[in-house]
Amino acid sequence: MSAPDATNTAYAALTARNRATLVQMYAPGAYGRQCVQTIADGARIRLIGSSLWSGSFRNRFEWGSAVFFALPRELDGDLALTPLQILVDGDYASVCAQGRSVLKNGRRYDNDYCLCYRFAAGTIVELNEFLDTACVTAAFGPRGAREMLPRRPGTMERQPSVRPASYRSSELHNADPLAVANRERVWHLFDGAAGEFATRFTALLADDVVCRVAGRTRISGTHHGRERVRACVFDALHAALDGPLELVPDHVGVDGDWAWFIARGLARTRSGERYDDDYCCWLRFADGRVGEVCVYCDTELLNRVLDGAAGR
Repeated sequence: MSAPDATNTAYAALTARNRATLVQMYAPGAYGRQCVQTIADGARIRLIGSSLWSGSFRNRFEWGSAVFFALPRELDGDLALTPLQILVDGDYASVCAQGRSVLKNGRRYDNDYCLCYRFAAGTIVELNEFLDTACVTAAFGPRGAREMLPRRPGTMERQPSVRPASYRSSELHNADPLAVANRERVWHLFDGAAGEFATRFTALLADDVVCRVAGRTRISGTHHGRERVRACVFDALHAALDGPLELVPDHVGVDGDWAWFIARGLARTRSGERYDDDYCCWLRFADGRVGEVCVYCDTELLNRVLDGAAGR
């Protein structure tokens, strides 16, 4: 077997193993138990935004105390997390999922999630969680507005330890020519002047693109057609900003005809406030164009910016 063939085989095996891990983790009724058995003790975990459950956690013990074992005590029953699609690219993965639950006061708490994982040695060592932060605040109230239920220290410590052989991820990548081309197309979005990102992005879209912006904001919903995406998403956002939105990419992954990127946004509003949002964007390619888009961001922050612009 030649070296390229051996590399492709190793990549395929790595991707298949991590996909199987996620499929098992998201099996009906298995998420909680499988999650704590798959996330490494020293995993870095971040929930975007500044809502009640948001934060950056140095390990799974901090995260377990602040979020994983704290959130269920706010619910009447379990949180059902149903995966809509799982993308895997070697040791990197992204999962779009719908969360369904009921609060103790009887109100629904249904949220949209995009969870981005980094694996190492078959174990999750990094998690970036994107969700509708405006939905979190609407359900639980803003951070600091009410007393949280007491935390129970030691809950995660009573779970079996998860210590991978290494926290270093594999450098294997998809060498399929179509995957390579799509990865390069995504990276090219971040080349050049920040003020031209919208132009580069819309130029990549098919005329009949379908774009979904997750959450509950003025620009959320499903937009059909390239020009409507430009007007309803980019133009509406840029109208609230003082200058261009700069996006700094952190990762690009590819799986079949899908690609996704994680990026940090840097911008300032016309009132002088910072608008530094976090984004995860899924792109589905066909014949070199993007026919389907799904965007996740800190919706609570986005609402403040758009509402502020509308109130001027």
